[in-house]
Amino acid sequence: MKDNTRIEALRALHKSIERRITIPFEEFVEHLKPFEIHPIHDRGEIIGAVGTNGSEIHVGVTRTPEGAHIGELRSILSKIIMRYESATTSVMHDNLPGLAFCRRIGFEETHRDERGVHFELKEFGND
Repeated sequence: MKDNTRIEALRALHKSIERRITIPFEEFVEHLKPFEIHPIHDRGEIIGAVGTNGSEIHVGVTRTPEGAHIGELRSILSKIIMRYESATTSVMHDNLPGLAFCRRIGFEETHRDERGVHFELKEFGND
């Protein structure tokens, strides 16, 4: 992926969480250096990204995509599960749409702590 595409995807990902956390963009980019970034395109623009690092996955979008993107996400998740036997993620306690999305995809809650709600996905549920 070109550097400018990665930065554009990271900007969209950062924008998707800026209401919940106050981390400067430069620090955000540094924190995500080990992550593989998969841009989410919709109607010709990058509206978010899927970030993966080992079995860990995070998704963020600036708006609800008009097209169906679940197939792309499932493809990424399938590769993670095949390699690591499960995919993991965490969501902040107050991110109700994020919590609902994880449950809808089939993630199961493993535990909660001060950082949020932690999930694991070993196989796909039904949409």
